[in-house]
Amino acid sequence: MISGVSDVAATTGRLPLDSLQFGLLAVALLVVVVVVSVASGPRGRKAIPALRADATAGVRRVDEDYRHVPGQLAPLEPQAVVVVQPVKYPEGSAARRTVERVFAELDLQAPVWLETSEEDPGAGQARRAASLDPEVVLVLGGDGTVRSVAAGLAGTSIPLGLLPGGTGNLFARQLKLELNDLARATREALTGKDKRVDVGRVSLDGGEEDTFLVMAGVGFDAEMMAGAPAAIKDRVGPLAYVVSGARRLRGRSIPLTIQVDDDEPVEARVRMAVVGNCGTLIGGLILIPDAEVDDGNLDVLTLSPRGLADWVKVGVRLVLRRRDDREEPFERQGRRIVITCEEPQQAQMDGDVIGKVREIRLHVEPGALVIRTPDGRVPRRADRLTAALRR
Repeated sequence: MISGVSDVAATTGRLPLDSLQFGLLAVALLVVVVVVSVASGPRGRKAIPALRADATAGVRRVDEDYRHVPGQLAPLEPQAVVVVQPVKYPEGSAARRTVERVFAELDLQAPVWLETSEEDPGAGQARRAASLDPEVVLVLGGDGTVRSVAAGLAGTSIPLGLLPGGTGNLFARQLKLELNDLARATREALTGKDKRVDVGRVSLDGGEEDTFLVMAGVGFDAEMMAGAPAAIKDRVGPLAYVVSGARRLRGRSIPLTIQVDDDEPVEARVRMAVVGNCGTLIGGLILIPDAEVDDGNLDVLTLSPRGLADWVKVGVRLVLRRRDDREEPFERQGRRIVITCEEPQQAQMDGDVIGKVREIRLHVEPGALVIRTPDGRVPRRADRLTAALRR
């Protein structure tokens, strides 16, 4: 116990206010670990080192009318296309030059660059890239760009290579890909092996389907993201979620129904319900232990903490990687999952707030996406647990 607390407790029979404040701060920080892991990821990633002045700079571009012509020879059939978020990585940026330098070092023709836009964050560029029939499509951008490009490539045989271009790099973390060295990540994406993985599809209140790669859900996590003012996030980043989360720690439970495949629907009152294609958060925190990115299933998990003490238990279990099935109202696998709320609730998908919904229908498309990894493998549950124990 913190020095001085035991004496006060002995004389008054209760903890001082500072201890309660400390407890709330601890819970808020645990909440940031769990939710910000999905929403934004850690800051402070190592900067890309400065490049030589003579770094290769050959850049090929594709205009709106360019289309693949069957039977035509290179250079119209590029070896690789890079879909890039131009706001983060404009033409001439160090990151782009790093990628081009690796192509030159491997004696490959310069890549075709396709830039995303506010109107089209990546899916359209992925389809255009596929029309060029490249050997691989690389993506350099944030998690939203990765998700959009994956949506455009799903169902094709063209592999997707992930470059560390975001703050969170959520999907790349699940696959244990290189996160800090852009040159190494580019080299591995160009010389690695291919592996098919699952993608999740989600429909909100009967609307059009969208794609997610990591997690989607309703409740506390989405409420926290939605409640963090943009102005504060711009100034303090993930700390904005501390304020938002602290205000919602004692929120009401959500009455909802969960149906997995053709099983009988299960009614529950929960604080949050999460469906995962992957199950590990940033820092090695295992939220959904049984989730595998290539098992042909989605995993649904609910959490129902009733107050401060319960939130502390949730945070401790995540940090210590312990499971207590008696404290989890619901944890199952299936190919199709339907979550129906009595009233509209805030929802999120791969960390992006998607508004209030009443019904979420999710299903998995097994092996729909080809990804490029160094050895053609993806981490298994045993690998994740072993890595976690070593930290």
